[in-house]
Amino acid sequence: MMKYFSFWASAAAFGLAALRFGARKSARPFAAKAARSGPMGHPSTSLGRSTKGLRFWLLGFGLLFLCAHSSAQLSPKDSLEQKYWRYRFRFLKEYIRLGQGPGQSIPMGAKMPTANCQTNWHMLRDKCSTQKGQGLVEWGDATIHLGLYMATLALEAKLLEQKGQDRSACLKELWLALEAYDRLDKQAETFLGLPPSLNGFFIRDDVPPDFYLEFDSANCCRASAACQSPSAKDGYFISQDQVFYLYVGWLLTAQLLEGQKYQDSLPSFDEKVAGQVHRLSSYFLQENWTLKAPNGEKIPNQWGGDLRMLNYALAEGGNRLAGPYTGQNYQGEGSQGWGLAAFTFLGWRLPMPKHNRGMIVQSAILVNAWSAKKMARYCQRHDFIAWAFVDAIVNRRKLHRSIKMKEIEQLLQSAPWDGPCFGTPGCQEVPGWMGFDRWVHPELKNGNPWGRHFEYNGLDYMLMYNLYQYYQSLD
Repeated sequence: MMKYFSFWASAAAFGLAALRFGARKSARPFAAKAARSGPMGHPSTSLGRSTKGLRFWLLGFGLLFLCAHSSAQLSPKDSLEQKYWRYRFRFLKEYIRLGQGPGQSIPMGAKMPTANCQTNWHMLRDKCSTQKGQGLVEWGDATIHLGLYMATLALEAKLLEQKGQDRSACLKELWLALEAYDRLDKQAETFLGLPPSLNGFFIRDDVPPDFYLEFDSANCCRASAACQSPSAKDGYFISQDQVFYLYVGWLLTAQLLEGQKYQDSLPSFDEKVAGQVHRLSSYFLQENWTLKAPNGEKIPNQWGGDLRMLNYALAEGGNRLAGPYTGQNYQGEGSQGWGLAAFTFLGWRLPMPKHNRGMIVQSAILVNAWSAKKMARYCQRHDFIAWAFVDAIVNRRKLHRSIKMKEIEQLLQSAPWDGPCFGTPGCQEVPGWMGFDRWVHPELKNGNPWGRHFEYNGLDYMLMYNLYQYYQSLD
């Protein structure tokens, strides 16, 4: 069995702590406010009150460790662990800003370091604020990334617990991610000119137009809330694909951290998830599985507004995560009728574009509907093996024997040391690691056909590594 943490993993954690809670440039008043308070507005923990000298010592120590490329003294398995912490350090430094303010604790999807902010086609199409200079940061499909981020942190926290390591910083980071989802739920109506409401309807991100100032070498940003006024018809709010990947994070968080709390005065992680899933499921029932914004504007099916084909699985997700706490059955006539028939008789045969096939496998996971063999075959055929691991963990069963641990290890070894990228200066283009997220968009794992050159956040490697490690620990 692979040893998950070692001496140098603890050293990496020091570097991560320095990035999480150390000083950084603050472009807006909310950033300073967040630095003074914890995730619920309480005074910061001791991790946030380190002296300036200690912060820089920790940061230097973490950088010294993580930037050592040579792995001559490391076994292949240990080098995977070192790569994981390098990816985490890179993610916290370049792809997220932790906190409770707008845009905070929501992962950036990718950045385009050579994009011209004034002439970039997507910036102009979306009527984003343009400035002189190069360097575009993007939050497309931000709640998909948020769900995968939650899943990665829940697994990391569990693995730390297994080894008796301090996980307080990881739990704080996860709680902030859950709080970020609540913020997107509560503030969604304000982007439509309505009062805030915590009711299950969410916007995909709340990144402000000047959030790029938080990141080095960036001069513009593109996000749902940063460009033109968001509207339901343009795909800036809730959709079924965003929901299914949020469920990945919710399932792993609720199951792996059941009964555990970030702070004694707060709900447990599973209770927090139950409240979020309850609001979402109630909203689905209220709208009878065809979604509308609170202003009455319909969310078109182009943007995932019609949930009827997969509503049985979504209702079961509500029953699974919220039902034990609320005593409510989230199935309705629509989901138990046509929805159940579609799921039972069509199942994996449902016609889906390549980029949406992940929703089929997520449905099967929520319902625990497939055998290990069927799950393995579907995930192998469509090249998203990570979901077979999620299924095995949350539904408590062994992977099918056709999934070989040695092949997973080789897959992880193939990931580039400096993170996934495509076409950017100095990019180490590695087949399979050149896309948005290889588990969400396997069809883009070897680059995109549009000539858009990105550096990606690396959540696909981090999630797969933790799934692999945790599944092996169950033996």
